[in-house]
Amino acid sequence: LNQVISILLDSADKKEPLRFTAMQSDLRCLSIFKLPGSYNLVTKLDDHRMISVTSDHRKTSVFKVWDTEKGTCLADIYHSNFIFCLVLLNDGRLATGCADSVIRIWDFETQSCVFTLTGHSGPVKSIIQLADGRIASGSFDRTLKIWNITTGATEATFSGHEFCVNCVLQLQDHRIVATSDKTIKLWDVETEECSATLNGQHPVAKIIQLKDGRMVSTANDKLILWNVQFMTILGIFSGHTNPISLLVELSDGRLISCSSGNKTVKLWDTSNRECLGTLILKGQRETIYSLVELCAGKIALSSEMSLRICVFNSSMEK
Repeated sequence: LNQVISILLDSADKKEPLRFTAMQSDLRCLSIFKLPGSYNLVTKLDDHRMISVTSDHRKTSVFKVWDTEKGTCLADIYHSNFIFCLVLLNDGRLATGCADSVIRIWDFETQSCVFTLTGHSGPVKSIIQLADGRIASGSFDRTLKIWNITTGATEATFSGHEFCVNCVLQLQDHRIVATSDKTIKLWDVETEECSATLNGQHPVAKIIQLKDGRMVSTANDKLILWNVQFMTILGIFSGHTNPISLLVELSDGRLISCSSGNKTVKLWDTSNRECLGTLILKGQRETIYSLVELCAGKIALSSEMSLRICVFNSSMEK
């Protein structure tokens, strides 16, 4: 597999098999919110609200609930631990992975932590909710765990990763994909066994499954498109010049990728792997930590000291 990836990456560099537009554009910023910390995450709460989580070097965190239409802060919730990751649960509560190895469940109606999950021996780096309602988490302790959020019990522990489990994804066929440094592992939830291990040349910062079933993973400054049934490479998206750190499929099926190093966002057509345009974040000097679509054409970007709500310029639309 390493040889296959190497050949494809070299081919992409030398022959430029994909088509790119020469268009460059900017994101039009609707609102900028100053945040007090150095590590900021954002997620959508509903059609009119979003949540930002700010953590700083003192290992304290602040939740802020925002009205995305008015740009006002609706609530502040304080927590005495650094938060690495978060996921909005189906019931409207929020789960966070913390530096103290604990997963916390938050209720924003009562503005309080209502439940904790303990069992990891290292900071929790990644967290998702599975199709059956349970939670899966990856940690610096190099394990992947599955939790029952009703009882708080650890129902499965997957060991075998050599480094921190930094990204977790459940496929449509219910298998779990977990990344650790340059390795992707596929886990069978029923048998609790690893069904495949894919070793690459670059750390995998992000991995997602598209609505059509294909999978996309980052590989330094490129994106790799996968057939998940056979775990074979279908193609490569090439065009970024810095490592890609964020990856989101938009509601209209297009793909957006972000390179924090040079503050560049690219918009892709996933049907033909064509780059539709490059968005330069002018004036953005900080590292971008998270990106989420709020509604069609509107996104939120969180960085070291700010939260921005932006829209695509009309020239970026199909």
